[in-house]
Amino acid sequence: MTKGGGSVDPKKQLEEIYRIIEQLGQDDNLKKNASQDGVYSDEPILRTAAQIPRPAAKAAVPAKIRDMRDLAFADHMFWQPKERIFIEQARFMESYEDDLEYTGQLELSFPTYSDLTIEQLRGYFTWRAAVRKGGFPDAPKAFIYIYCFELINGIGAESPEDSCAKLARIRDRYGEDRFLKRDTERWIKDLAIYHRLAPELASLPSVGAEPAVYVLTHPGGYDDGELFGAVKELSDYLIETSTYYKEYPAEVAEVTCGLFRALAEYFGGDGSEQLMKKLYTTHARSHHYHRLFLGAVFVDMMRDRSYVYELNICEHYECENGVYSCDMVYVPPHRNHVIGMLLRAVDYMMRKRYGFRYKLGSCRVSSEDEKLINAAMDRLDEHKKQNSIKKVEIDVSKLGNIRHSADIIREKLIVDDEEDGTPADPVPEPGQPAPEDSVLPLNDGELGYLRCLLYGGDANAAAKSAGSMPSLLADAINDKLFDMFGDTVIELSGGEPSVIEDYTDELKGLITT
Repeated sequence: MTKGGGSVDPKKQLEEIYRIIEQLGQDDNLKKNASQDGVYSDEPILRTAAQIPRPAAKAAVPAKIRDMRDLAFADHMFWQPKERIFIEQARFMESYEDDLEYTGQLELSFPTYSDLTIEQLRGYFTWRAAVRKGGFPDAPKAFIYIYCFELINGIGAESPEDSCAKLARIRDRYGEDRFLKRDTERWIKDLAIYHRLAPELASLPSVGAEPAVYVLTHPGGYDDGELFGAVKELSDYLIETSTYYKEYPAEVAEVTCGLFRALAEYFGGDGSEQLMKKLYTTHARSHHYHRLFLGAVFVDMMRDRSYVYELNICEHYECENGVYSCDMVYVPPHRNHVIGMLLRAVDYMMRKRYGFRYKLGSCRVSSEDEKLINAAMDRLDEHKKQNSIKKVEIDVSKLGNIRHSADIIREKLIVDDEEDGTPADPVPEPGQPAPEDSVLPLNDGELGYLRCLLYGGDANAAAKSAGSMPSLLADAINDKLFDMFGDTVIELSGGEPSVIEDYTDELKGLITT
């Protein structure tokens, strides 16, 4: 600036500096140049660009890369931070591809384009093109980090969800480097927070909370298999060692899932703080500042926002004018006793209701919990009842044809009887046994096995004679007779098949000794 407040042309200032330097160069003590004969001669300090020797060019610089590098010195980028310059350059190069592979070494921490030489830049864009086409060739870690920075800022991705997916692929392919794996996992979660994406897109466990805790406290978003798996993982009561569970695993799982779904509804729905307090009576909570995309080159384009984001029951994030904080719940890492007591109560009450041969000692749960377990068992009974009802469908349109065919057969039988004088077979009176081969859809081996069960024969020998195992024959008989009885007729109690008492007399009426 001049004294009067005007501005001075920078070029004129630079020319003045060069003039002063040349004047200094006229000093005898500064312009000596030793020659072979010891005579000193003048040597100008400054030389023109044409006088300066240049190294031979290694390779041509693509125009796109040259323009990208010049972009950093454009007027509108003057005094801009390196993050902003990187974003502008990345957008400019978003669709660029090259074909010069880079095989040298490159050790840089959290680099940008400005840190790379022309050869390295061409190598990066060649590697990036391969990654975008589904290949994952080896590359310097600097290349991988620059690619991650592009994705974090939405460059080279169709949506924030797409950025998450592509970062996850980088993590899975190059995750043998534990620092790269740590950084990509952190940035995937931060993308979900920043763009308020569906929590499951983060696809990684929360710090300080087991994934099973989230499933258990959000049962509405998971099926019974996933929910029951979470209960077993967190419970200190090992249900898989239970004798009752070993015999009725599906029933125990259904009642258990019904209980925890009812608990979530009772406490106000998925993710309620009350449900968390019931299941985890001791848990720690912390509140701290959270820096998004730690270590990454990132520009926050949406600073003027305020919102609350729940990643899961244990992690809540709050943004206030671009400043982020985290409210974190830490749960004990060991198995949970409250969940264990609830699971044991299910085992105890199911054994008691259904008259299981082995009883458990008394259980300690609240009366409200007992009501919820009883309600879950009532629903199980209703489901079993509905599934046992035999469905019969009749095609009324075919009844006329059936009646007509029956009339023709009846007339033919009457005529045949009159011609040969042979009386027709008598129709069995009610209560008399009917011919076994015309009533039961069983083969000779199955009939022999069932006869032994009914009248006390050697059932194992009958199964061996039929070329099968007792349990397999029992299953086959149950399948074939289900349509007649609407239920299984043979039960496997303690591994030994036996006919259910309710059907013994009826089967004896159909199968004689």
